[in-house]
Amino acid sequence: MKIFRKLSLTALVSLMTIGAFTPYAHASNPSEKTNPVPAEEVDNRLDEGLIDAVDQNIEFDGDSYIIKNESELETTLKAEEYEAVVNKVEETNNILSQITEEEMAEAKVEDGVLTFGDSAAENDFSTNDFEVMANRNGIDILWWGYRVYLSDDLTRTTAQLIGAGAGGAAIAAKWAPWFSAPTAVVKAVAASVAIAGAGVSGTLLAVNEGNGVYVRFTGLIPTAVIFTGVHPQ
Repeated sequence: MKIFRKLSLTALVSLMTIGAFTPYAHASNPSEKTNPVPAEEVDNRLDEGLIDAVDQNIEFDGDSYIIKNESELETTLKAEEYEAVVNKVEETNNILSQITEEEMAEAKVEDGVLTFGDSAAENDFSTNDFEVMANRNGIDILWWGYRVYLSDDLTRTTAQLIGAGAGGAAIAAKWAPWFSAPTAVVKAVAASVAIAGAGVSGTLLAVNEGNGVYVRFTGLIPTAVIFTGVHPQ
């Protein structure tokens, strides 16, 4: 029995020693597990200054966005800024590739913005400086993200869904009768709204002044979703 105990102790010490020298490739960083930050998500973030700076270099050519004077833009921007712009255009084009020709024909295109559903009263789509038509239900797709417009009724309905923990599929199903937009677009936008979280539910109701709201996102499903505000219509 003493011999067995001695051997067991020796084996335990050996295992501890082996573990101490195990390569760190098998180790994990607790903070990384808690808050993973994929490289592609960081690369795809755009600030307002960068959007304004490159907006004139990006245009819609009928079925996708293209970067004009790409070599010139690459030399003008920092490497990480240029990568962010390229990645964002690719994200948006990925969503657009899921839209049929018939659906695309229903879109209103102005200043590089695809509008599905009700149009804004006055358009200056390169920035947020535009007049919004009250109680509009519609979606604007831009190369850098999108804006979704919810009427008063749909704002309240959406707030209730988000507050109840509804996912993107449930929100998309509820939205479908209200939007004359391609299914792929509605699903992508609804999923992004769901990702924004329960905190948005109260914001939707607080910002709504009786004419609905519009929600602005810089980014699209599936790569990166960056919620940038709720505004009254």
